Amino acid sequence: DKMKEKVTCRLASSAQDFYTEAYKTMSNVYLKGTNWDKWTATCLAKQNYMNGLAEYYQSLNAKAAKAIGEELSRLKEADKHLSDAVKQSSGTFECKDVQSRVNRALVAAEKDNNFIYHERIPNIKDLPSIGRAPVAKPTPLPTQLDGWSDVFASLVPLNVQQAATMYASRKDHLIHLEVTRLREATQSLNSALNQMNLPAALEDLSGQEVPNSLLEKGNDVRSKGGVSDLRNMFDELPQLLQRNEEILRETIKKKKVPTATLR
Repeated sequence: DKMKEKVTCRLASSAQDFYTEAYKTMSNVYLKGTNWDKWTATCLAKQNYMNGLAEYYQSLNAKAAKAIGEELSRLKEADKHLSDAVKQSSGTFECKDVQSRVNRALVAAEKDNNFIYHERIPNIKDLPSIGRAPVAKPTPLPTQLDGWSDVFASLVPLNVQQAATMYASRKDHLIHLEVTRLREATQSLNSALNQMNLPAALEDLSGQEVPNSLLEKGNDVRSKGGVSDLRNMFDELPQLLQRNEEILRETIKKKKVPTATLR
């Protein structure tokens, strides 16, 4: 029983911390058309109620220690918080009974101090803070409840849908262009290979021996005079070119054929 007030004030102070955090979180959310404002006000009322309880029970500890000034300061602080709680709760929970006890204790303490102790009443900010009794830990709020699914989770905004459609159309267009170019290049390559009789003209013997077709062509060149005959033919080309030019000039003079026709 002797530890009752000390434990109670710490428990109330810890509960006040939880309600403070809850109120801060709830204040950042607004749900139109609901009773969210009432729940937020109730949470704020609970915060003031727990703060008033903590100050009240701590004033009892000060009274037991004969610290009349501290007792009065904490009773006034408790009365202020409890008055706010009564206004904010709007009857959602009972807190007037504790407020009545605080008022009676405050009146009695002021009377004793005025006639007997005459102690200075310190500022509440100058008093040591009330300790906490961490009997519970806050748990994070789950982002998704069991058995609940968000019907808008798969909904894509219109501008995103339009951008995705434009992207798909542009991608298909570019792919079609590249495939067309690839087909045209393939056709050109096949045409060039056909003109050179490739790859049919290639005889791959892995570098070990000369292909038979090449041997046959070499024998044909040798049977017709070989390399020396080919060189003689190249050497005669300038003379043959000059002779052809002379024949053309004589033909032009005799028949008077226009030069453009011959060309």
